[in-house]
Amino acid sequence: MCRPLKDIVAELEAEYKESELLYDLEDRRRIIADFDKDMDYMFVRLKQFEEDVKFVLEHKMNVNVICRITLNLTLILQQMCKSVTDYYYAMEKYLMDERYEKNHDYWSRFIECSQRIQKLSNSLQESNIFGVEMPDEAMTIANMYYEEGNIDYTKKNSPTGTIFINEIEVEKMNGAELLICIWKLMDDFRGSLSKLKNISYSQDTSSLPDIYNRNYLLYAKNYWPAHAEHFRSHIERKRLRGRVEINGLERLRDEAAHEFEYKTPSGKIWRDYSEDIGQLGVQMKEQKLDEEQWKYFFKTIFELDEYDRWIEELRNPPESDEDKQKRERLLKTNKVFNLEPSKSKYKVDILLLYYFIKDRFITEKMFIYEWYALYYILRKVGVLTNCTTEDFVKQMNDEEWFANVDKKCSANEINTYGFLTDKSPDIWDVKFKPTGNRASKNSIDNIYRKYSDLEDTIDEIYKKE
Repeated sequence: MCRPLKDIVAELEAEYKESELLYDLEDRRRIIADFDKDMDYMFVRLKQFEEDVKFVLEHKMNVNVICRITLNLTLILQQMCKSVTDYYYAMEKYLMDERYEKNHDYWSRFIECSQRIQKLSNSLQESNIFGVEMPDEAMTIANMYYEEGNIDYTKKNSPTGTIFINEIEVEKMNGAELLICIWKLMDDFRGSLSKLKNISYSQDTSSLPDIYNRNYLLYAKNYWPAHAEHFRSHIERKRLRGRVEINGLERLRDEAAHEFEYKTPSGKIWRDYSEDIGQLGVQMKEQKLDEEQWKYFFKTIFELDEYDRWIEELRNPPESDEDKQKRERLLKTNKVFNLEPSKSKYKVDILLLYYFIKDRFITEKMFIYEWYALYYILRKVGVLTNCTTEDFVKQMNDEEWFANVDKKCSANEINTYGFLTDKSPDIWDVKFKPTGNRASKNSIDNIYRKYSDLEDTIDEIYKKE
């Protein structure tokens, strides 16, 4: 049975109450664009830092100028270490393009820049250009800010766990201490870029089902409702021309599934890996889905599920108040039926049992002795308790059951064919007819045909939920 979407969403909301995706696709796009812009700016500032320091040194300007530009670069790098946290989240938590090539390019360029900055910083430290009394203590003093306090904030999802120093405290540092901060921040940022370029290779595949579920939940809450509002009406008016039938819906569903699973890359992934969500997540990331492909993937599987729900609703329409009341009356009058038979993994729905007898057994031209076929199969599948034939007949002839049919259930007729009870239906034959019994080969043949029909449809009495 295809579960109601609202139940699936409620279950996922409960499971991921504290960890639903933080951003929709529009926010994710903005985060990526902002990071790209910030990276371009940072590379400009790193290059400018080198040029400015060299300019100050060449022109023997006041070293306070270097202090100021070092302070500025420190604050910029701190901001970049913060920005990369959101960007890393946008790469890791969505089943979309992880931008390996772009992130590899960032990493490669930053390695080159940081090596030049490191060389320049070492030169400044070795020459003690800032004139500090104890330059060797600069490392200790700078690290104390990271280890002992004056912290601005840290983010749980930070790929490096970088701790950020309050800007006011940064401004109190001398040039030597600021250079140490730059070294540390550049190390942290380089680590973040390294992790970014290797997300697909380093990610534990066991986490991908959770990531898939969060992506599913995001689509269910943020994108599907607007589409679902018009989906059924569109199918009914435009595709089925107002004639909503199970066959028509099944045809459209099969066409949509075939188009998806055989003609689109993401659909082929769904076809091959839908039973293994971990591998499905791996394949989706490798496909480098963009926003539209991501939406198309989830829109299609949601539509296929909606077709299934619609078809199921037509097959099993919501129970009417009349049926609910009928079930209650049947339960109150039941004296002989075991609704949880040990021979079946399913429970019996007494209303389905009633309609099974009414629609599959009772006919205008039935023979009264055919009640034996019903009695036999119900006892065979364990639905009848250890009741007497008379108890069964009394139940069938109850006003709530079949008291008003033309051929009422008869204990005498059922008992007439009792000699068949310990024989397999496959070998029911008149040769088992005792002398003087009213049974005939023709009547036994009729009972066997009726039994065979009931055996083919007996599953209709069970709840399959």
